[in-house]
Amino acid sequence: MRVPSEIYAYRVFIASPGGLDQERAIVREQISLFNESRMLDFGCVFSSYGWEGVPGGMRRPQAAINEEIEQCDYMILMLGSRWGSNPAGDGIYTSGTEEEFHIAQDCLSKPDHPMADTLVLFKGVSDEQLRDPGDQLKKVLEFRQKLDDERKLFYKSFDDVDGLRKEVTIRLERWALDQRGAGVPRLSRGMQSIRPTEVESEATLQDVKEECIAEDSIEIAEKYASQGLTVQADAAFVRATADGDTQNLERYARFLRRTGRLSKSLEVNQQVLDKLSGATPEEVSPQVRARTLCNIGIIQRKTGDLNSSRASLREAVETARSAGPELLGTLAYALDNLSITVGRHGDDKEAAKHLEEALAVRERAGDSVQAANTLTNLARLYRRTGQLDSAKESCESAIAHLSGGSDKAALASAHAAMGEILEAEGDLNGAQASFSTGLSINESLGMPDLVALSLTQVSRVLIELGDLAAAERNAQRSFDENDRASNHEGLTASRHLLGRIYLKTDRYDLATGMLEKAADDYATMRNPTGEAWARLHLSQAQMKNGNEGVASEALARAKFLASGLTNSSLRAQVGLDQ
Repeated sequence: MRVPSEIYAYRVFIASPGGLDQERAIVREQISLFNESRMLDFGCVFSSYGWEGVPGGMRRPQAAINEEIEQCDYMILMLGSRWGSNPAGDGIYTSGTEEEFHIAQDCLSKPDHPMADTLVLFKGVSDEQLRDPGDQLKKVLEFRQKLDDERKLFYKSFDDVDGLRKEVTIRLERWALDQRGAGVPRLSRGMQSIRPTEVESEATLQDVKEECIAEDSIEIAEKYASQGLTVQADAAFVRATADGDTQNLERYARFLRRTGRLSKSLEVNQQVLDKLSGATPEEVSPQVRARTLCNIGIIQRKTGDLNSSRASLREAVETARSAGPELLGTLAYALDNLSITVGRHGDDKEAAKHLEEALAVRERAGDSVQAANTLTNLARLYRRTGQLDSAKESCESAIAHLSGGSDKAALASAHAAMGEILEAEGDLNGAQASFSTGLSINESLGMPDLVALSLTQVSRVLIELGDLAAAERNAQRSFDENDRASNHEGLTASRHLLGRIYLKTDRYDLATGMLEKAADDYATMRNPTGEAWARLHLSQAQMKNGNEGVASEALARAKFLASGLTNSSLRAQVGLDQ
């Protein structure tokens, strides 16, 4: 058994107003589970604190709570539909939770305080509450908008118990990595405190209500979303979907998916399908149904449920196909996504079939820009199966299609694919240049999942170039961006990458823990290619730890998985093809 030389303990303060007793209990439970399962990997444990453990006395109760916060290393703050009551005192703060947040931020700015980070979590509220929020919920939404406007602290949202568990576990993992000296802190300790009166929103919720009455609510919602104003966008989408219009609901579901609220997006998508199933044939929109099924399939892939993703995307393909030439674009989009899912399953032949059909559909529709997306996916497939000349030809064609700059995200993806091809050819400097170009474009777009993918690619080639410090910085950023996007699949890739870096920098306990977690997550996702690579790297880490028997088991599993795959590089690495 691996036993670290020292175990370090860190204190986590749980802050929230009333009405979140279950959520507070879940946070404590996740801290205990993390300690039980990951203590040996990281050499640290977390202990939870809150107002419940503060003794009473003659002074102001909030003052005693504040002293407890000043002794803590981290804070997890949760807000739902309640803001809380006035803590009394000088009247600066309107609730105890608000005061606790600002105490934590003040501590962050002082080097002599242990506070290192704050996780702010917003619990989703019902659409009915958002349409007509009372005074308590208005204050919560205004606080969330302040965080949006300041952009100094990134918050997360959860809509169910599973979502809360995942958010807490991911952040505990990141904190443990920071404390072990495996990376740089997520937040600057010199971050300025956000005072209650310092922040001005670009639009108030009342502005949103009035604008939605005066204009098309769905267009207003998407305008706010494009500007990154998620609070206003959320409120506008809720108003736009009040009448149950399925097209507007589908657009709302896409917004929720892109902002990382995957469980809520699934709920809205299912609402669309339920409405369509109860409608007459004349009322059913095949386009809305197909897009909704695509949304569901993409979410299922992001959360690691590849079998369900495959089924949903196949249904999307058949729905779009049955509608005829009017839905050629939707059909190609569904085929592209189906190819990605089956490719993750390791079925490259089926993936190629779907991509070839998607390309033919794009050409039939005369959509050269969208055809570039399919060409890029084909290039990745050819690269994965060792057909590097075909891969380069497809990728060059994709970049040529996108030369006008009409679709920056697609252009970034094409440059990233070219980087993968050059990496496979051994041109590491060329690969780094292509990956960096893709990263620059994705950063300008501000999409965390795309930024994370680019950072992972840059980090991977930096490992091969031997610049492990830069590789680690990029891998840590990819972990954070995947966290922002609530991308479970991306987080697994980031863990895998960090595990490889820790292995190469002689941090074998950390490497073993990260690689074990990555391999198990890949297995849960039914991603044999990812699991095979992770088991291979895990076998190397276990050998360094002196666990030859465990290392042999991991390598045997990697070989077994690779034997059913066409990935030429993987097969060579595990010794199947010489």
